[in-house]
Amino acid sequence: MRSIAGVLSAAGLSLEDMEEGGGGPVLFFSGGSAIKDIVRALADLTPSSIHVLTTFDSGGSSAELRRTFKLPGIGDLRLRLVSLADYSDPAVARACRLFEQRFPARGERDFLLAEWEKLLSGTHPWLEGLSAEFTEMTLSALSGLNRIMPADFDLRGAALGNLILAADYLAGESRSLRATLERFSVRFKARGLILPVCEEAANLAVILDSGRIISGQHRFTGKGEVRGRAETGRNGRSSGQRQGRLRERIRKLFYCFGALPEDRPGEEETLPIRLECSPELPGLLRKAAVICYPPGSFYSSVLANIQLAGVGRAVTASPGHKIYIPNPGPDPETLGLTLRDEVEEVLRALLEDAPGRRPDEALNYLLIDGSAGIYNGGVPVEWCRKRGIEIIDYNFTRPAGPGENFPPADPVRSSLFLYLLARSRKFPAAGGQSQPSGGCLKR
Repeated sequence: MRSIAGVLSAAGLSLEDMEEGGGGPVLFFSGGSAIKDIVRALADLTPSSIHVLTTFDSGGSSAELRRTFKLPGIGDLRLRLVSLADYSDPAVARACRLFEQRFPARGERDFLLAEWEKLLSGTHPWLEGLSAEFTEMTLSALSGLNRIMPADFDLRGAALGNLILAADYLAGESRSLRATLERFSVRFKARGLILPVCEEAANLAVILDSGRIISGQHRFTGKGEVRGRAETGRNGRSSGQRQGRLRERIRKLFYCFGALPEDRPGEEETLPIRLECSPELPGLLRKAAVICYPPGSFYSSVLANIQLAGVGRAVTASPGHKIYIPNPGPDPETLGLTLRDEVEEVLRALLEDAPGRRPDEALNYLLIDGSAGIYNGGVPVEWCRKRGIEIIDYNFTRPAGPGENFPPADPVRSSLFLYLLARSRKFPAAGGQSQPSGGCLKR
């Protein structure tokens, strides 16, 4: 990890620009996977970040748990918990490895059941090296899940961490994801606070330009197959659902109660519903020095978080810096959108909940990498200036690696920028007193 003194010049800042007392936390609105390396790097700098995560993922390992037990999506929560864990503690590192273990995606049923029985009996190799306390906690959770698990539960591709978190959630009297995360955050020595944006067992749906409705996040995110569901399922149900790659633009995102992975949703299942954000969120937003809308799946991660009722009012009332970091390359969910369209969607989602508020109270900064980023339609400098949004041009990406189509965000440079922004007096506060320059600030 590079020292702060050694990297200040890379961000165009000096020690004199830093707030006394260290500033406040960075708060992310995100999904679980896109920024996992950034939050891990940020956790090396500060343990006080806040992570507001979606609970609407309907594919992968979450799918069978959601179908069977009607619970919110927990896969993103598991990923962030593991990303924030303190791996310097060997016991925590071993617990994280356990959470990341998966049953084979195409395993035969008899084999999967035999593996499950080994876990329940405490003889599975996955349990080796765990502390006695964590082993007992794991076995107790899995035994409780086993008592309520139907005989035809599909273990193919199941992430063990998802099963353990679900077991803890289902065993609680209040069935609180927040309480489950608090318990495991202690065990994992998590260097940050994780908050589900809401606890309803709801799903995402989108309306396309043609008027077609697609319900279920896995059907429009465009990132491959639903894990473990690539063959014909039990009872004749098709399990080869592909995560759809869009061929037309998304016009609107909304929440509904239908559309679990193997459902064929009818009209009643895709009726829009109103969801409130977590009651804890407004208080956390008031404390945040930086509110970040980070890279990731634009609709299913960023907008899915910020258009819940109550979010816009709380964001615009917060004194923290608000920054949008668009993907520095193509996102399957933003087909047909320009960068200006994305910024407009962010503002719309927040300001519809906060009538009378100004755009610069919802968004102060747009962070781009002008040297390497690929932004559809170009960077809307003048349009942003008129709305009080400062554009910061900073080299926060790294060179694309094998299989990568564009330079992704560099974890160290990105996390350092946010860390320094949270502690900087150089940038105006939300709705701040200084006027934007009208161009790009080079960093």
